[in-house]
Amino acid sequence: MMEKHELLASIDESIKMIQSKAGKDGKVIVLVSGGVDGMVTAALLLKALPPQNVYAIHVDHGFMRKNESEAVGEMLRKFGFNNMLVINAQDEFLNGRVEVDGVLAPPLCEVSDPEMKRKIIGSMFIEIVKKAADSFNLDYDTTFIAQGTLRPDLLESGNPDVGSANLVKSHHNDVDIVRRAREKGMIIETNWNWYKDDVRAVARILGIDEEIASRQPFPGPGLAVRILCASESQEISNISAGKLNEFDKLLSSSTKISGAIAPILSVGVQDGDMRSYKNLCVLYGEPDFNELEQIVKTIPQKLDFINRCVYVLNKENVAELVCNKLTMSESSAALIREIDYIVTSEISKFLADGVNSPNPPQIEQYFGVLLPISTARSTKKYSAVIRTIRTRDFMEARAALPGRDIPLEVLHSIADKLSALDDIDLVLYDMTAKPPATIEWE
Repeated sequence: MMEKHELLASIDESIKMIQSKAGKDGKVIVLVSGGVDGMVTAALLLKALPPQNVYAIHVDHGFMRKNESEAVGEMLRKFGFNNMLVINAQDEFLNGRVEVDGVLAPPLCEVSDPEMKRKIIGSMFIEIVKKAADSFNLDYDTTFIAQGTLRPDLLESGNPDVGSANLVKSHHNDVDIVRRAREKGMIIETNWNWYKDDVRAVARILGIDEEIASRQPFPGPGLAVRILCASESQEISNISAGKLNEFDKLLSSSTKISGAIAPILSVGVQDGDMRSYKNLCVLYGEPDFNELEQIVKTIPQKLDFINRCVYVLNKENVAELVCNKLTMSESSAALIREIDYIVTSEISKFLADGVNSPNPPQIEQYFGVLLPISTARSTKKYSAVIRTIRTRDFMEARAALPGRDIPLEVLHSIADKLSALDDIDLVLYDMTAKPPATIEWE
């Protein structure tokens, strides 16, 4: 993280950059999801420009956290915006069609590829913003767009302006349509050179409420990238018998841990900063978690078809795993919203209870994920994942270790609540560090 004097200098640079770009009379639309990144950008705009020239827009794409859009609208009002708009656009995001890389893409409800999902959502954001500009009587082509883009967003998107980074996953704020607008000088990004810990520190310097400054990171596409969609099973038949034997041999050294390969893929980052899209390893048994942590480190290193490992919390044994159809829909959005609410509520309570202890627990991010897998004999169709993150800058991270960073009883309490949901079979705990996995699954 930057030193305070460096941050103060960087804040001044951002304000001067805004004033230089927008000029005296320039109109700016700032996109605010409710997280710290967008709020910092909004605060800097209000410092740099007359308030009547700044327009705040929150787009509810249907994949926000439980009750979040209402809370964001209230925050913006408290923030002092004269011009603000909260837009409910779930139907447009699910069923509308936009161009992606010059080609008309299918609607989101028919897409399972994670890169295409992100690109559709990013492009649809711009279309919604264009309509919002009309409602403000603004000319979109001459109105600046401000967003809370961080340096890691650009690095993971493979943006050529920040060096030779390879594409890991497209961020909604760096899709092709945004890059074209950036080339025209119409994008304002106040956080361009900052990492997450920097932007939190800037928020506190600017006097932004701690509730926002320390708020959980939330991807622009929202819970949409925490639903792993599948139109059909992503078979493991392409994995050779020899590699599967290596997997069995690697686990044979432990008497308490068994495993299976799930017929789904998730996004990771391996071989430096290269994107990977590989199979998921599902581990189960009654392990020593220090041993399990080492096994989870070893598996992606030695087996080139795996980039992520999870541990089963609610069953001692796992029969054959199957992949079930799962699409982007109102019902899947409602299910992931409830999963995420259970995970975040329970872990937030655990962290709050320990805040005054001599060694308060530290977990920087935590959320839920919905997977299209179940055990073959289950009448329930899907599985839920608990994801926790320990990190300083979000470029590298590790999972909170059960029994050390987070008590097992907390995880089992969450697992009990998730297991009670009608469609949830397995409850899984993501043990994987970044790298080889990404923090988000897509």
